[in-house]
Amino acid sequence: MSRVIVAFLMSFSLLHAGLFDFLDLKKAHEAYTHKAYDKAIAHYQKLAAEGNQQALFNLGDSYYKAGRYKEALETFQRVKDPALAFRKLHNLGNTYAKLGKIDEAIKSYEAALKIKEDPDTRFNLELLKKKKEQQKKQNQKNQQQNKKQKEQNQKQNKGQNDKKKQQKQSQKNQSDKNQQNKQQQQKQSGAQQKQQQNAQKRKPQTQKQQQKQKGTGEQEKQNQKQQQKGQKQNEKERQKEAQKQKDKAKKEEQAKAQKERERQKAAAAQKAKERKEQSKKERKAAKMRVAPPISDMEERKWKKMLEQRGINTLMMELPTQGEKRDEEIKPWQNSLAGDA
Repeated sequence: MSRVIVAFLMSFSLLHAGLFDFLDLKKAHEAYTHKAYDKAIAHYQKLAAEGNQQALFNLGDSYYKAGRYKEALETFQRVKDPALAFRKLHNLGNTYAKLGKIDEAIKSYEAALKIKEDPDTRFNLELLKKKKEQQKKQNQKNQQQNKKQKEQNQKQNKGQNDKKKQQKQSQKNQSDKNQQNKQQQQKQSGAQQKQQQNAQKRKPQTQKQQQKQKGTGEQEKQNQKQQQKGQKQNEKERQKEAQKQKDKAKKEEQAKAQKERERQKAAAAQKAKERKEQSKKERKAAKMRVAPPISDMEERKWKKMLEQRGINTLMMELPTQGEKRDEEIKPWQNSLAGDA
């Protein structure tokens, strides 16, 4: 009897707990539908704490809708139910995208599409890839702009520094110039004072110096005359030597020209001699190529020799195989030798 009571109490408690879970689930769903995401989060947290994977997924979804993306990310990552894997990866991609983690979002979408093909997931993936490419181009553009701005700033700073250096150098030069002018004025003033003192000291000796300078002036005139005379003599000798060198160069040039003419004349004579010899050789060769006509006596001797051989033609028979013909001995010479 006691066992029956315990079983009844346990079944009643389970029924009571299931009833409360159903109420929480209904309230959570109503709050989510009316965009009261904070209330939905509170109800889903209760259910998720009891190990309900669907409630855990809905809790992450509620966090996402409430704009609490970090909490949504952590919640979706805790979902382990294989039946929710595709939806989990899709929502992870959405959450990563909201957090600005484009690479992680792309990986989540690609993992979801490996489970099954979905147009929304595919659209989000292509959209993020395009956005990533745009960000890449924008980053490159920003880098170029930053680099250009940096170069401009460096150029501007350099120009300002150069300007400051120039101003500083100009001020230093002006200061040095003023100092030099001051020192020069002091020197000039001291020199004038010294000149005045020396003039006063030399005043008693002025007459003697004038007489001495007069004698010295006459001596200088004589020296100048002698110097001019010597210069004229040197100029004549220089001109004479220059003319001598000029005549020598002219003679050498004439001798060189004469030598060249003689060489050309000898070359022309040699060439004419060679042409003459060549012409002579050509005529001789032509003469040898043309056979001279035979005389009447030679023709009679030739016929006689042919008659002896029993040949009734003026053509010479070919030699037999292995027999050599002596081109230098004429047929009638053989005949004469036979007659003798």
